[in-house]
Amino acid sequence: MTRWFARFSGDYRDAWESSGTGGRAILLGCLAFIARSVGFAFVFPLFAKENGISNSEYGLIYSIGSLNMVLAIAPILALSRRGWDRRLIRGGPLVALLGMVVVLLAPGMPIGVWILGALLCGTAGSTFWVLSDPLLAEATEPAHRSRIYALKFLLFTIGSSIGILFAGLVPDALTLVPAISQNVAFGVTLALLASLDLMQTYLFRLSPNRVGIVHGSTPKLQRPAVLVIAGFALTEVGFAFGYNSIRPFLSLFFTDRHDLTSGQAGVIVGSMALVGGVGALVMPVLALRVGNENTIGFFRVVGAIAIAAFFVQAGLPLVIAMMLVYYGVIDGTESIYISEIMSRLPPELRDVMAGMNALLWSLVAAVATLTSGWIQDQPWGGFGCAFAIGVAGYVVSAVWTLLAFPRIKSPPVGEERTGPVAA
Repeated sequence: MTRWFARFSGDYRDAWESSGTGGRAILLGCLAFIARSVGFAFVFPLFAKENGISNSEYGLIYSIGSLNMVLAIAPILALSRRGWDRRLIRGGPLVALLGMVVVLLAPGMPIGVWILGALLCGTAGSTFWVLSDPLLAEATEPAHRSRIYALKFLLFTIGSSIGILFAGLVPDALTLVPAISQNVAFGVTLALLASLDLMQTYLFRLSPNRVGIVHGSTPKLQRPAVLVIAGFALTEVGFAFGYNSIRPFLSLFFTDRHDLTSGQAGVIVGSMALVGGVGALVMPVLALRVGNENTIGFFRVVGAIAIAAFFVQAGLPLVIAMMLVYYGVIDGTESIYISEIMSRLPPELRDVMAGMNALLWSLVAAVATLTSGWIQDQPWGGFGCAFAIGVAGYVVSAVWTLLAFPRIKSPPVGEERTGPVAA
């Protein structure tokens, strides 16, 4: 067992070192990005509700805010082809910082101000999701990619825990001061989270230069490549629908359905994110044994079953147990998915694939959050009906992966570099 653990940890240490300064900058920037994003997603609905925004209105705000990618995808891809990768991934968080200022000024103003703030806050996500995975692939040797993406997801989950715990516990602590209302506490928490936008900008200045493409070039998307990208992307569509029907509403699920405080809900959800990180580290080992497609498909079905079990009338302990299963198995499948597509696509198509996934995620997130929020406010609806459509999304993603991925033939790939790219 000791020898196995030494080999296991050694493989991850080698992967970390192989990514170089530029790759490590992306990984650490991921930590700051996710802490800010998840913390914002946790406290934003509570802040909005405290200021008179209903669940359905919040679903509308969040869904339109998720459309940032629709507006940003073309400029990001065009500018990245002109060597702007580093400037884009650094600039996105600064625009998101402006969005946070708009959100903090939104109470008492028309709903359009809330929507504008949410749109601007999504800019950091647009630049991060389109550029981070291709840049990380450029910085990492092919043999280490499955583990480097698992490390990225581990930092993703650690950042999620930090963000959720911060967003849940800080408001509870602030309200212990008699002069601070719940509304002010949520606003202060959002302002503190905004400081992480500045940290991202600092870290991403060390991002690697992308050399897998010729600057100013346009990828030749012939029919086989288009079909491959579409085939890979459909898995992400189902996953995005499941994720965004459930995750943005978990804070409300615990505070409204189970009568917990924001701090209690934050401890639960934040702890679960760490469980997801452990699962992500183990996923590459399992994938080596049973294959990437089987790992993704099987564990997404298991996660969907765990979500459905939330609504068995057995109380909060069962919900927490099923949350352990859900986070422990399903989140790590995304790192396996990213590793699979980045390894099977040539460098000139990786940003297109990442951009397509980010665009589809944005569109699907808009539909899923709007639908889920609306269902929750209906007399016949509630969290059970809303989360059921999320379960369906996860199952569709799993089935498509199992049936389609083995039949997808990758486009011709040029000779792969054998060493990392210097920052």
